[in-house]
Amino acid sequence: MNDESRLIVEKCLMLITAPSAEKSLIALVFAVCKRVEPIGDQDLVTPPNPGVGDILGIQRRVHSMELLLHLMESSKHWLFLNSTGAQLVLRTVINTILNCCVTGIHHRLFFQRVLQLIVFLWRALPNTMIKPLSVIVHEVLFGVLKSANCTSRQKQDILEAISVMFHDHQEIVDVFHNFDIDPSSGIHLFEEMVTVTCKLADGVIPSSDETSDIRAEGSLRRRALENLVSFFYNIVARLGNMSRPPTVPDTPSPVSIKSRSGSFWMQNFTFVRNTRSIMDKALQQGKLGNLMEGISLICEMSTQAESIRRISAFLHEYAHLFDGDDVGRFLISSGKYSSVGFLSSSTRAAIRTAFFDRIDFHGMDLLDAIRDMFKGNLGFYIPYELDVDDDVTIDYDEMKRELKLGVKSLLKATAIAYVRDNSNVFADHYTAFRIAESIVDLNDSVHAIAPEEKLPVPSKLAWLQMLYPLFSSNTDGPNPRSSRSSAVLTFDLWRLESYYDSVTLFKLDSLDHGGNADIWSIQRQSQCSSRNRPIHVSDFAAAEVRAEVSNMCRRAHGQLHNPRYSVSHQMRRSTSWSICSGLFEVSWARFIASISTIVYVAKRRDVIFMCLEAIEHGAIAAIRLGFVSEFQTFIDHLARMSFSYQFECDNVDSINVNYRETLQNDINRGKFLEEKWLKDIKASLTASDYNVDGFCRTVMQVADNAKTAVRVNINCEKLREVCCNWAPDYRLIKRGREFVGQGQLSKLSSGGKLTKYLFILFNDALLYGDYAKCHQVLHLGICHVESVSDLDPRVAERKLSNAFSVRSPRKEFIVVADNANQKTLWLNTIIRALVSYRTAERKNWISRVNLISSTGKLPPTDSTADACLVCFRPFSKVRRRKGQCSMCGLVVCPECITAKLKEIHGGKKVKACDCCVVNVDEYFNADGVVIADHPAAMLNRLNLNDSDKNQILNDIIQMQRQDSSRILDTNSANTSHNTQ
Repeated sequence: MNDESRLIVEKCLMLITAPSAEKSLIALVFAVCKRVEPIGDQDLVTPPNPGVGDILGIQRRVHSMELLLHLMESSKHWLFLNSTGAQLVLRTVINTILNCCVTGIHHRLFFQRVLQLIVFLWRALPNTMIKPLSVIVHEVLFGVLKSANCTSRQKQDILEAISVMFHDHQEIVDVFHNFDIDPSSGIHLFEEMVTVTCKLADGVIPSSDETSDIRAEGSLRRRALENLVSFFYNIVARLGNMSRPPTVPDTPSPVSIKSRSGSFWMQNFTFVRNTRSIMDKALQQGKLGNLMEGISLICEMSTQAESIRRISAFLHEYAHLFDGDDVGRFLISSGKYSSVGFLSSSTRAAIRTAFFDRIDFHGMDLLDAIRDMFKGNLGFYIPYELDVDDDVTIDYDEMKRELKLGVKSLLKATAIAYVRDNSNVFADHYTAFRIAESIVDLNDSVHAIAPEEKLPVPSKLAWLQMLYPLFSSNTDGPNPRSSRSSAVLTFDLWRLESYYDSVTLFKLDSLDHGGNADIWSIQRQSQCSSRNRPIHVSDFAAAEVRAEVSNMCRRAHGQLHNPRYSVSHQMRRSTSWSICSGLFEVSWARFIASISTIVYVAKRRDVIFMCLEAIEHGAIAAIRLGFVSEFQTFIDHLARMSFSYQFECDNVDSINVNYRETLQNDINRGKFLEEKWLKDIKASLTASDYNVDGFCRTVMQVADNAKTAVRVNINCEKLREVCCNWAPDYRLIKRGREFVGQGQLSKLSSGGKLTKYLFILFNDALLYGDYAKCHQVLHLGICHVESVSDLDPRVAERKLSNAFSVRSPRKEFIVVADNANQKTLWLNTIIRALVSYRTAERKNWISRVNLISSTGKLPPTDSTADACLVCFRPFSKVRRRKGQCSMCGLVVCPECITAKLKEIHGGKKVKACDCCVVNVDEYFNADGVVIADHPAAMLNRLNLNDSDKNQILNDIIQMQRQDSSRILDTNSANTSHNTQ
């Protein structure tokens, strides 16, 4: 920390009446916050060839942010209980966060540390920090999410932070209660969060790297979808459903929830909703006509007190969508020559003051603030003419006088806002206003275009002598300096000389000097500017992002001026159940539109599952809150999704994909609306005492059945892709066959040559081949896999390692992995699938063998079987005729019946397939005694170490539990589908 910063810290500590330990902590936090800030105007953009100084600068800021986070974690109890220095520390940390968002947005690691600090303060200090942090989230983090100049990974980090901050229903409700339904807040945090998240999930908001990093863009959309599902899950968790009881007892009935209009929150919510509706209508009206028509609409639909707040918020939020000259003409007009609604001159002055209350000038120089106003960075331009009604005549001189008075009113509002944000610069706003007025007069004198408008240019000495009396202690003016000592003011008189020099050289609206332009003003003014400023493409992109985020942080500073968002203002907690109606009402339409857009084009299983859960949560929330029409919308979408997935599941064994056309035709005809469960629910809704719990049970059951069908469809889709494109000589499409994994391994040929092959593993088959064609399909029921030692002669002679062997009655070969980890992964995965499959199929085999042995008759062959169940090759009338195993009754080809075995309950030898050979060998010992048949016994017969055995055994037990639950789900799904 430099000498100037040290002096500032020492002065602050002298003013704090606290123990020495607390002063030390405060001084340490100040010092670390200073270290976190960049040196000069540099940010964390790494140059193309970074030097040692650049890398050390980045590391310094990252380590300083980690230290600041550690300090906050260590002192959270003191911050929570102590009020002496906590306010000053938290205000300092808030400013540091905003500064770091501007200068650290380019460096992902540093920005992640900033997000960690925000999440910690949100979680650790909910009563004092949620309100100011909500402003930062709304203005900065949501702004980054909506920006097309930021990357997908930056947005994904923000979404992950938001999911941690809003992981509980109480936090969502409290934010909605304190912001969305507060008429004086002007921030709709929950509604904006749902809107932005829906647009990210849909892919409506682009990212700067969406074409170059497709994987990151996909991860961003899935992360946004997870957040959406989480929001509605929290609403359902607050209300309770059939599988999860409510988090708070005494859940109200739908009848009591529907009678919510008399509650206090509903009155505020109605007012806020009406305000949003009026502003939206005004925006549409303004786009069709001009700004004044939109403002007139607000005046017609509001009282005079309401119109001040609504018009100022409307101008601040939507000024960039209108002509800046129109906004400026409205702000400077006194209403003398133009009328808008019932707005009087005092009302216009109040609107102007309320508008500037939302603008931030923290840390800015006064001249830069004036330049920002003249350059249009505040949302308006200084006009050259007034709005005049058609029945009013005005001469040129009178218009000039009115314009000058209007500009003076804007300067006064700017001076008031500037002194409000920089209270230690000037003694009062009168001083700032007089300096600003002198700067504008000097600009008009020096840079006047028309000769008749040119005024004598004062000399520097005369100009300074006119302003110096403002800083004397005995000034006689409207607001004399009396309350503040000049010792605490930071304005140096030499700045007046720099103001004179700067204005005489550059006009106030010059694009090349001063101010802190935002992206909108850069883009707008560059269209009408004839200057060509050469700049590197990457540097310009970095400058765009930084300028855009800087403008977001300035808006956040402006919102934090409101005492309602200070760290001293407590967060109001809400225990109302009916407030969930407001949450649902402002979000359900965007929610279902986003989900329905995603689900009908989704291919990934996890995405479809999340969409089904979203529809389920939305339907349960709607019926429990009493929104019957919205509930019908949700279940209609659920019926279409369930019908589509169940139709595909019924036709999943077919290689022909033309059934999709039939499915689309059925959907277009609305056949999904004829589902029995859907008709029963809609018929029950006409009754006054419908069963809400029964509806929830039905919705959950239908969603679970759809998930089961999706699981089968996606597995068979992978099978269909492999069968049609890579292994057309095999019949692999089968219900219940699941894809496990794939990868590249080297196969050792009999001649000693290593060849790279693609290996694909299913839960009952192992395939390998080149990228053009599958060479072999091995049934896991007849395979043996074991590790090959590096000292084995088969690999030692060729100096190979990390090998394992695959052996079957038809094929035996050695597979070589690239490293030990890959070998362990593949070997354990194959063994796990092999043992799990054999132990599960052994019971079916024993039952078939006992039935055949006891009756002495083979079961009739399956006429629909078109391929061997052992080698998966299709039957033919000449080379591969359909046969049947005399021991187990499987339909196999003659090539897979290679041995004769004795019957279990008799001494007669019969022809048996290869699967029976393996099963008899594993089920009986040499004396014909039954061996223990469970996964642990099979693993003990394999050459594996204890850790691998335990890991594989745990995985097999978990897989068997999942399989048993899937069987139950499948049976219930088939039962419900048959009844429908």
